[in-house]
Amino acid sequence: INGFAEELSDLGLVELDGRRLTVKPGGRVLAGRYLLQRGVSVEELSRVLDWREFEDLVSKSLEAQGYSTWRNYRMRRPTREIDVVGVYSGFAIAFDCKHWQRASISSLSLAATKQIQRAQQLVSSGAIPEIEAALPALVVLGPLQRASVGRVPLVHADGLVDFIMGARGHSSEFVTVRPTRRRVGSTRGTQT
Repeated sequence: INGFAEELSDLGLVELDGRRLTVKPGGRVLAGRYLLQRGVSVEELSRVLDWREFEDLVSKSLEAQGYSTWRNYRMRRPTREIDVVGVYSGFAIAFDCKHWQRASISSLSLAATKQIQRAQQLVSSGAIPEIEAALPALVVLGPLQRASVGRVPLVHADGLVDFIMGARGHSSEFVTVRPTRRRVGSTRGTQT
């Protein structure tokens, strides 16, 4: 990252004072996007971003692939929140962003179960009516020992863009939540 200090300074995102680099207010995520375009890995970049900026990086990655996004999407009854929701042509990816350096299988399993519940609530609420299917997923910083837990994909930060590009085609491998019609036009989420 330091190898790009002069370029970032020329763009007005950082200030250089000898060997000291100071990121200007609001410049961290913009600098991050620039560094990604220059080949810096998402994992390396995400280690210098806080959890909010990590969520923003996930959101920007979805947007770069044409997705409409919502950050910190809140739902009621029960109160739940999805870190980042991306929707493209009726297909949604509901990301829980884990800015963890290490995670146990049990903590990832619990997070996956909760993310399925959030995705079900998202679809059943109808608040984003264009959603025809939602894929709950966890995006993590730390090393991964597996590709999924409880049929919920675990996405390493470095594989985020590749995952987004291929998610729709692999949704049959993972839990995918779809709305189903009930009496009088009400909907609820189902797991497939």
